[in-house]
Amino acid sequence: IDGVIIERGYCTSTSENGPVYLNTATGKIQNTVIRNNYNSINGSAINAVKSNLVLLNSFVESNQTNQQIGNSSVFSFSSASDISIINSVIAKNKSLSIFKQSYSTMKIQNCTVFKNYGF
Repeated sequence: IDGVIIERGYCTSTSENGPVYLNTATGKIQNTVIRNNYNSINGSAINAVKSNLVLLNSFVESNQTNQQIGNSSVFSFSSASDISIINSVIAKNKSLSIFKQSYSTMKIQNCTVFKNYGF
């Protein structure tokens, strides 16, 4: 994905899919804005399961999950995912946690992370 805006996604199901959902996949997101999305459980911005992902030169802002659910996160990486977030901005997101990582590796390099809110 290169040079797009992903916004206003809204999911209230019990699934953990988000506006960007990878399952056993390899992908690269660059020069992209992911904003104003809502997911009731995990991955209001990105949810990766058994996947490899590079997020490069992108903005992830104003995404939200349900504060009532104990596992909620803006980014959810699980089951041996390998994630790199490089030269990106992560701002103004609201969730129980911003990053949820389970049995995965995550690298954040040269990023700006600010004004995120945990419930």
